[in-house]
Amino acid sequence: MACLNLPVDLRYQPENMYLVGIMPGPNKPSLSQINHGLAPLIDDLLLGWNPGFFFTRTYLYSSGRLCRLAVIPLVCDIMGARQAGGFAGPTNTIFCSYCFLTRDRIEEFEPTDWSMRSCAEHRQFAEKWRDAQTVEEQKNIVDCHGVRYSELLRLPYWNPVLFTVLDSMHADFLLKLHHHIRDIWG
Repeated sequence: MACLNLPVDLRYQPENMYLVGIMPGPNKPSLSQINHGLAPLIDDLLLGWNPGFFFTRTYLYSSGRLCRLAVIPLVCDIMGARQAGGFAGPTNTIFCSYCFLTRDRIEEFEPTDWSMRSCAEHRQFAEKWRDAQTVEEQKNIVDCHGVRYSELLRLPYWNPVLFTVLDSMHADFLLKLHHHIRDIWG
């Protein structure tokens, strides 16, 4: 991880970076392996969010400053983003992390016709997936709602719908990157 508040010339120096973890190969990790790998990072991020870190003195605040730590956005390849963000894979019937467009409607290019996802709904079904008693129950939730549980959902501010970066098809080919940054992120 790199602190994006630092100037570019300092941002990626080894002393200013944090190695989150390494997922062993040679195959892609399963969802449970990703969640297991994310858990220690989420534990650290939760402490950074609440109570945060109090610096007794900084250049601009001689009497100290409370700082909070947050992670936004999730940047991965499409498969990693789906697994880490708690979404169904791109070959699922509900394949999009932004809306509920189904594979049989994949040629609809008018966003006003799409039913958009919400953070609250995502969290609701992710928690149902996490608490399901059988693999069949989990599969049914993924098939019907396109959602799985992710450790990132332990972060109280985490919004998987808004904080998961668009894949290259939407960003480049459909020219939606500017819309995502300006209108969705604000």
